[in-house]
Amino acid sequence: MEMADEHAAAIEQERQRISRELHDSVVQQIAFALYKLEFIQRLIEQQQFQAISQDIQQVATILEQSLQELRASINALRPPQIEQSSIQAAIASQLSQYSADHTGLVIHQHLPAIERIPEHLQAPIFRLLQEALSNIHQHAQASEIWITIDIQNHVLLTTIRDNGIGFLMPEQETGGQGPEAHSQRHLGLHTMRERVQEVGGSWQLHSQPGSGTIITASFPLPDGDTTA
Repeated sequence: MEMADEHAAAIEQERQRISRELHDSVVQQIAFALYKLEFIQRLIEQQQFQAISQDIQQVATILEQSLQELRASINALRPPQIEQSSIQAAIASQLSQYSADHTGLVIHQHLPAIERIPEHLQAPIFRLLQEALSNIHQHAQASEIWITIDIQNHVLLTTIRDNGIGFLMPEQETGGQGPEAHSQRHLGLHTMRERVQEVGGSWQLHSQPGSGTIITASFPLPDGDTTA
């Protein structure tokens, strides 16, 4: 029995390692390469190099497909924190550890629907929170975070808000930042949005310099779902 437990633990550790390495290296590298190719394509189109532009578009399509496949593989790996306990315990542990690692940061929680998250949304929501907290730590300089998980009109809503420095939305940015800086700053947000959309959710992002950032992910639930 002890040997079986050790084997199961080793498998879980390996799954976690693969998931982490794929996300932290391969996925982000491909996403950045895709952004660079799209930028180069726009420059070439301005010079009317149509043949080269078509070749680059083909490469971009292949990279995008590879990115989707990699993310699908990562999402298929259910986080061991959920496997070993429950979504409630996993999120509680996640937030507790984040608070312990970031002294002085206050996390406000309003999670009335946490026990009613459908199984197929548990891993995506857990990873959404994980990515959002990481993004806040790296970029926001926030002192407070508000996290809400609720159900309204058969829609599961997950909201993460911070009081950090905020930023200009991509469509508002003009000059001062090259494409590489722009891509690196928003890559985490791009990853979160795609995670949500891959499971049928919708995504809203609002931010202004000096006003913090609000992320809202909405997941429609079946009309007959008793959890709603």
